[in-house]
Amino acid sequence: MNWEDKKAIEEAVKKQQQLQKKTESLQKEYKKNLEQQSQYKKSSESIKQKQKQLEELFDKVMDEETKKMFEKMQSLMEEMEKMDKEKSLDELEKMEMTSEELEKEMDRMKSLFEQLEFEQKMNETVKELEKLAEKEEQLSEETKKQSGEKSEKLSKKQQKMNDEFEDIKKDIEDLKKKGDNIGMNPENFSKTDQQKQDVSEKMQEALENLKKQQNQKAGDKQKKASDKMKEMSDQMSSMMKGMQMKQMQEDMEALRQLLENLVHLSKDQEDLMEEVKNVSKNTPRYKELVQEQYKRKDDAEMVEDSLYALSKRVFQIKSFVNKEIEDINYNMEKGIRKLEKREVGKATSHQQYVMTSFNNLALMLSDVMESMQQKMASQMKGSQMCQKSGGKGKKGLPKLSKMQQQLNKKMQQMKQEMKDGQKPGKKGGKKGGKKGNQKGGKQSGGKGGMSEKLAKMARKQAAIRKAIQEMSKEENKTGKNSLGDLDKLADEMEQTEEDIVNKQLSEQMLERQEKIKTRLLEAEKAMRQRKTKNEREAKTAEEQERKMPPSIEEYIKKREAEVELYKTLPPTLKPYYKFLVEKYFKSIRF
Repeated sequence: MNWEDKKAIEEAVKKQQQLQKKTESLQKEYKKNLEQQSQYKKSSESIKQKQKQLEELFDKVMDEETKKMFEKMQSLMEEMEKMDKEKSLDELEKMEMTSEELEKEMDRMKSLFEQLEFEQKMNETVKELEKLAEKEEQLSEETKKQSGEKSEKLSKKQQKMNDEFEDIKKDIEDLKKKGDNIGMNPENFSKTDQQKQDVSEKMQEALENLKKQQNQKAGDKQKKASDKMKEMSDQMSSMMKGMQMKQMQEDMEALRQLLENLVHLSKDQEDLMEEVKNVSKNTPRYKELVQEQYKRKDDAEMVEDSLYALSKRVFQIKSFVNKEIEDINYNMEKGIRKLEKREVGKATSHQQYVMTSFNNLALMLSDVMESMQQKMASQMKGSQMCQKSGGKGKKGLPKLSKMQQQLNKKMQQMKQEMKDGQKPGKKGGKKGGKKGNQKGGKQSGGKGGMSEKLAKMARKQAAIRKAIQEMSKEENKTGKNSLGDLDKLADEMEQTEEDIVNKQLSEQMLERQEKIKTRLLEAEKAMRQRKTKNEREAKTAEEQERKMPPSIEEYIKKREAEVELYKTLPPTLKPYYKFLVEKYFKSIRF
């Protein structure tokens, strides 16, 4: 081992030591944050969950395996003296890649930590505003009851509250800075600027009135200040919820794109691997395949960058993704070297590892998206119930019946178009295969193309089926089961989804659709009769309505085209890819 190799190892060891110190420092900062939160036990479930997820990330990044790696690096120089040059360089490369991924994970945790700090600070500030608003209102009532002789005591109380509000104003300024660190638009706080000024003015006027022993005027100003603070609190709370919902939607869009890219990359990698096995090493095609492997490497780097950016915002993404990314980079690089040396057996082995890591990432992201969708749907339902508290009636089944009728009508029209010779997917063609890995499904068909129409139909049927399955679960819990066999109905809907995806719009399928519609109408009728028979079931009906709130239905409409992925991959896929795409397809349903 020469001087340059030794120097490279020394640099790598030094970098690892710095990373270890950085990790320990961030862990201390995080623990200090938890200790400083006097109201930690009263934190929202959302914050508690994020705290738990962040703790798990800290545990993973400094697990026993990582600690052993640090220890191993101290003695690595002596070990590498005994290795041959190629093996020692291989060890060094692995070490450098591990360092890079660990550093990325640290930066990621820092971003998530800042995001959590912002959310905690926002919640605390909103609570402090609510408390101060209540105290100011109570002081207003007290002021109006007291005579002018006792104004001095009231003035001291008002001055204390003025000081407390000044502290809250400082907290809001601190929030702006924290928001800027996580990429939040400072203009989100612009609406609170005028409110802060109004509250300060009213509180100051109240203090001056008290000093003049004008208690009635002071009490009126105090009440106005209290009302303004409540407005501020509501405004900040709504702003936080709106920001979270918008961010979640953007993250889900990014997740969908990543999933599509990963599925395409994995399939392309397998195709490349199979062709490498069968092509002669001395042909021009072999050289082309080496270049294609370079292209797959570039594509993988783009996915890595997107995934890393997303992981800095999404707590649910597990730390093991870095290990998979590390494996992809390592095996991509090794595979290319072996291809260039015409060591096909070793090259395909590395290609197989790459494909496996792609698949692992795709399955993990599919689970993450499903988790995010459940959380998002829960938030939307909660908001819907707040707006409709006290509402009556069951709108879920009528809405589903209407959706099914409209879908059946579209299917009839589509079958007629196909009969007239307009074959679905005709314009998608095979050209979308290689380039699709970065554009996911956009290349096939046009906005009005039949493939897109079929995709929308499958998406709509999936949404109806999902709502029916949820309704069936609710029925089974309550033991009613008066709406018919909803599970069987859902199974028939799923069969329809498969027929649509396979472009099999047969007479048999259309007959099945009519039966589905009829059974939905029967279930709707049974629901009405049950409600009439016993009004006490209105609560159950109200809860079931949440299975398909208008907000979610509207979201579904906007996202229908996302199912394009399912049609861009042919039905003749190998079993694993069929499973992978089906899992992705299911993950984008509600």
